[in-house]
Amino acid sequence: MRRPVIYLPALMLVLVLSGCAAKKSRVVAKPDKEIYEQAMKLMEKGNFYKARTRLEEIVSSGNQDPELADEVQLAMADTYYGRKGLLNLTDAMSRYSTFLTFYPTHEKADYAQYRLAMCHLKQVYSPDRDQQETFTALTEFRKVLLLYPDSPYVDLAGEKINECLELLADHDYKVGMFYRRKAAYLGAVDRFMDILDAFPRYARKDRIYYYLSESLIRTHRMEEADVYLRKLAETYPDSEFVKKANHLLAEIEESL
Repeated sequence: MRRPVIYLPALMLVLVLSGCAAKKSRVVAKPDKEIYEQAMKLMEKGNFYKARTRLEEIVSSGNQDPELADEVQLAMADTYYGRKGLLNLTDAMSRYSTFLTFYPTHEKADYAQYRLAMCHLKQVYSPDRDQQETFTALTEFRKVLLLYPDSPYVDLAGEKINECLELLADHDYKVGMFYRRKAAYLGAVDRFMDILDAFPRYARKDRIYYYLSESLIRTHRMEEADVYLRKLAETYPDSEFVKKANHLLAEIEESL
């Protein structure tokens, strides 16, 4: 009976290659922390898509470092926020909301809340369109001030709140002007009055004073018109509407 032949050189080669493969596998399997840091560097360079693919390696590994779970989730939201397009904004909004649900007291919760509000603000249409997203953004920015009063994002949120209020006031102004063009002066008066009540810091109150006064005159409310025209002249002496306001004041004096 023939004895089996052992090919020692071939066997040794197999063992060496197996060892190299195992060693190579160990080198490739980088720690989650290292992959996360690589992703953050990619985001700093504006390469959000590649950063996301790196973060997805951590998520899909099946053995994610639990201490990094919150940071990875927030970073994933940032990768969507950083890219253009409504779909990316929608994904970012969903991920920031999820982060806040699971980590409401996280040290970066204020950041996530601010970014969530920005997602809504970035979806705002022009003042002549529906302003639902503006209302939602306003609500979310106010949460930054309410929930995180010591946050470094409070000042930024305050600026964005003013921006939202200006957009809403501009929208009401356009509605008021629509009524004016249709000679529906009662509707115009109501809308312009609403702006003065709801948006006392509106940057263009001079034009509201003027068109409100004009509409009041058309509805035979001369004394009220006189009050707002004088406010216009006193508060905004350099306004383009002052000269027109003086003409309306003369018109009122003639009618009295």
